[in-house]
Amino acid sequence: MSPQDRLFRSEMPDLQKLVKEMLPTYSQKKVLLEKIKGRIAALDAIEQKMTNLKQPTPEEQAIFDDVGAEELKEKAKYVSGELQKMVDDGGLTSAEQAAFLEQLQGKFEMVDAEIAKAESEKKEKKVAALKQQREMMEKSQKTVKDGPKASLPPLKHAAKLGELHRKLSVLKQIEKASKGNYTMDELKKLGEMPEIQEACSELESRSRLWFEEEEIFQNRVQAAIRAGKPAKGASKGSGGGGAGGGYAAAASKPAASSGSFQTVGSGGAKKAKAKAKAPSTGNAFSALG
Repeated sequence: MSPQDRLFRSEMPDLQKLVKEMLPTYSQKKVLLEKIKGRIAALDAIEQKMTNLKQPTPEEQAIFDDVGAEELKEKAKYVSGELQKMVDDGGLTSAEQAAFLEQLQGKFEMVDAEIAKAESEKKEKKVAALKQQREMMEKSQKTVKDGPKASLPPLKHAAKLGELHRKLSVLKQIEKASKGNYTMDELKKLGEMPEIQEACSELESRSRLWFEEEEIFQNRVQAAIRAGKPAKGASKGSGGGGAGGGYAAAASKPAASSGSFQTVGSGGAKKAKAKAKAPSTGNAFSALG
């Protein structure tokens, strides 16, 4: 199933676990809420079509036979509550804060227009309700403006990925320094570069979250790579390892335990070919499940 289908069809306890693990940011939860609302609107339209004695298409019938609107409304309520909690607790990143405040400004204009209309029509109860809504919006605006800026969540496999990129950096230094005149030991190490790069791509894929924008994902990947960079002055031979070296163990471990919530994304660094022509002496990638 797609992430959307899994979230739509999950029982509430499973949904809560999935949201916590796979949608940790405000932006991701907001995407889910929009998808839920979109499905509810589609169900309402299909029901109206059937009420008018019109035959639904096979696609519409499949949607209608899937999760019902009432269940989805309960899930929308839960996700909305989680979004508000992140606003109240200062859980938005700098970019999310800017987007939230911009969107909120548009809502202020709409509410002010509704208040003016209700006042002209002398609808006192509606005016009071709208003003109360505006006060809540003002409170959220102040909370976000004055609140801290949250950091992006680290990659699930950041430590392993950083270690592998650190070793790649050392091997690239060997390539640059030797300029094609490699010793047998250097050829042995360089021959394993494609396997390390392939393992890096797989670990990146396993670290991708649901409904995550590519730019945000790449920012998290680069943060993991920066954290794994070798210290200045490290010897060119350090960290390379022999056949089946330390990176082989780091890459061959299965994904961290996450039950049925482990995912494989479509992202990952492009694979590059090593200059060395020596055959690989180990398989750092083969044990990745």
